[in-house]
Amino acid sequence: MSIHPFIISRYIDIYIVVNNLRLKYPLFFITLGIFGIINTELGVVGILPMIMDKYKISATVAGMLVRSFASIIALFGPWMTLLFSKINQR
Repeated sequence: MSIHPFIISRYIDIYIVVNNLRLKYPLFFITLGIFGIINTELGVVGILPMIMDKYKISATVAGMLVRSFASIIALFGPWMTLLFSKINQR
């Protein structure tokens, strides 16, 4: 089984672009990552009324979803960063 040369060259082009962006715009990627985490955390806030209706629970109990997710991120996020920073990226 061989890989078509176009696919390999396309992969190399994408790899070069990503690596250049990584070096030129580190603040952009940090901002994008933080936006993703916050958006995921607060995304459930918009569907809390639907969760309350579906599972017949109070707003307090449904709101604990947001609190528990934020607590897990706050507690384990720095430790996961330290753990995965030792892994070779290649």
